Amino acid sequence: MTQRQQDFEKWLATFEWQPGRVYSAAVRSNYPRQLLYQISDEFKIPNVTSLFEVLDIETLNKIEKKYLFTNFVTDNRDQAYYKKVKLRQDYISAFHSYLKFCKHNEDLFNENPNEESISDFVSKTEGKKKVVISVQAERDQSLRKAALRYHKYTCKVCEFNFFDKYGKWGENFIEVHHIRPLSSITSGQVLTNFKTDLTVVCSNCHKMIHKKKGITLTIEELKAKLTK
Repeated sequence: MTQRQQDFEKWLATFEWQPGRVYSAAVRSNYPRQLLYQISDEFKIPNVTSLFEVLDIETLNKIEKKYLFTNFVTDNRDQAYYKKVKLRQDYISAFHSYLKFCKHNEDLFNENPNEESISDFVSKTEGKKKVVISVQAERDQSLRKAALRYHKYTCKVCEFNFFDKYGKWGENFIEVHHIRPLSSITSGQVLTNFKTDLTVVCSNCHKMIHKKKGITLTIEELKAKLTK
């Protein structure tokens, strides 16, 4: 099982598709299996064995438009026909859930990229530069939510608050920062405490913390660099 599949399964277990409602146990069991190989086989998506290999949202949108919404036509509209249609609808729902998962985690995909891409299918060309998509260290979304409830929405470095600056548009927006970068964990897993191991920072301060590769500033170190 890939890290991306594990992340998706955990997201299915915690994501509220309606307020107070998460995906059922049957969905959490079926969707990952369908994304692993069944959808690619059913819709004849070329160069893709598993949709978990495809992280790029633009590529997923192209797959949806080109392959998932092709009409299913047959002269024998019997019980088997309608069973096939229902199965395809279930596959499309699974695909949309994965697309929604990727959009919710888009900011993590290009963080500390590896040198090798997961699949040629997910690579894009922009000018002469190649965008590389990589598997990331596992992040638990429930920890992120707990950190936001505990630390609130004011940057711990510069005290910037998005609601104060942008009003309703910026309400409840801030970035969650791992005090010990997950990228530094070379093997196994680490126990994370949302009170002591996570904090909140604005987008600018978060970029400054990780500005130089291999160096992660502490909150206090970045505070010391603040000017008027």
